[in-house]
Amino acid sequence: MPFKKGPAAWRRTIDYLKGGTLVFKEKVKVCTINYHETEPESDGLRRFVFWHLAQIQYKNPHVQCVQLKNIVKTPFITFHTLEDDKINSINVNCYKKKEHEILEYCEKLVGKTAEEIEREAQTNQANFGEGCSRYCICLVEGQIACPRYKPLPEFMRGKYHLTKQDELEEIRKNKSDEQALAEYWNSK
Repeated sequence: MPFKKGPAAWRRTIDYLKGGTLVFKEKVKVCTINYHETEPESDGLRRFVFWHLAQIQYKNPHVQCVQLKNIVKTPFITFHTLEDDKINSINVNCYKKKEHEILEYCEKLVGKTAEEIEREAQTNQANFGEGCSRYCICLVEGQIACPRYKPLPEFMRGKYHLTKQDELEEIRKNKSDEQALAEYWNSK
């Protein structure tokens, strides 16, 4: 791993970024974080930004996160949501709150639950296998069927490419690869 510079450089490693727990609901579009760098009331939010903002941005690539520093004395987070073509704002007061309190409150307010995240991972139509909507990729339209149900043409089988080159050449004299593929797709 190359040498990383800056304070707590390991915050930018993939393992750390994947370890974030705050995944926003689909309705959240923009997150603005307002804090003052020198005020003691903003310590919790400043630490929250230092330790968790990179994880939030990694886990929520479609949400714009904006930091507004030294504009107001009172620290707060605003979540801008879009529901039914109506924009709403949700303000979170972070005055003298610790970073873990802010994280827990944001998870309850605009975060997905563990069950929702698990359900989304399982309902992805690209997934297949045990516990998914398809047990095999051959069930997807346009994919080649499982060889146990429908044998592949000889030129697509590994044993002919690797060990039986002469037999493959004899088969190709009778039928071209294109003809074998057309026959494969037209048969049931």
